[in-house]
Order: sequence, then structure tokens, then C-alpha cells
Amino acid sequence: MKIQPRREGARAPGLVMAGFGTLWWLFGTTGMPGAWVAISVGGGLAIGIVLFVLTLAQLTGISAQAGYGPNVRRQFALINLGQTAGIVLAITVANLAGEAAWIPALIATVVGAHFLPLARLFRWPQHWWIAGFMITVGVTGFALALSGTGLNIVLVVVCPGCAVILWASAAWLIWRYGSHRGRSTPRWHRTFR
Repeated sequence: MKIQPRREGARAPGLVMAGFGTLWWLFGTTGMPGAWVAISVGGGLAIGIVLFVLTLAQLTGISAQAGYGPNVRRQFALINLGQTAGIVLAITVANLAGEAAWIPALIATVVGAHFLPLARLFRWPQHWWIAGFMITVGVTGFALALSGTGLNIVLVVVCPGCAVILWASAAWLIWRYGSHRGRSTPRWHRTFR
């Protein structure tokens, strides 16, 4: 396969990180006590919206059809299908074991692990550390769940942890490749056609 340098920016990954970071945060608020829920929901939504808007304003993008060849799109679909199957399996195993507290931890681990093949596929080094941090958060949450910690504590540890990792990734993309720096193209971003 021929490796072609990418000439477009990082808008799609930035939007994905900002959006899913916000979802993780909102899931985490379900484990918070009373008054903290409203504050946390408002703060999380504000951070997510700011990152989403900055990503749209600062990063350039290109459609998936134009940016990647059919082989990359097929592999991307298979990776996400594997992630979905892993999440369904994690939920099934946790439910069969009667351990709801395992669910957020196992999902974080599966989602983190799916960044490993994505890092290779898109030659996006940032995905390696996203994977490592999310897997670490997931394993930490699983250890808490195994120690008898309740679901609410696991939610408050795992979900905001994952949110911060994804938000930090979006912020890094904006800082590193935003139009304010006069650079819209990640030099190291390559893909297979």
C-alpha cells in the first residue's frame, strides 16, 4: 500500500473527542450526590460546548470519503464494530455476574483498547496515550468495583476520568494545530489509501 501524506486538518478527531468527552462527563454525574449534579452537568456542558466550538473554528477538516481510501474506511468500521461487540460483551458479563459497578470500568477499558488499532491505522500517535490513560482509568475503576466500592463511586471515578482524557485530547489538537498557530495540518498524520 502506498502511504500518502495528509494535507487536511484534525477537525473530525477534535469533534469526536469533545463530544464523547462530554458524554462521559454526563454519565459520571449520575453517580454524584444531589447539589453536585446540577453544577457538574452545567460545567461539563460548558466545557464540551467550548471545545466543540473551538474545534469547529480552529481546526480544518475534510470529508471521510475524500480523506481516506476504502481500505482505511473498512478497517475503521471493523475496529468500531469490535469496540461495540466488546462493550456489549462487557455489559453482558457484568449483568450476568450481578455487578453493575463493573460496567463503566469495563467500557472504559474497551474504549481505551480500541484506540490502539486506531493509532496504527491513522498513524495518529496521540491515540497511544489516549489508549493508555483510558485503560488505566478503566482498570482503576474495575479494581475499585472488585474491592466492593459501589456503582456511584466507580461512575464518579471512571466517567470524569475518561472525559478529562478526551477533552485534553481535543484541547491539545486545538492548541497544536489550530488556525491561531498558522498551521492546519498535522505533519505526522499519514494514512493508507
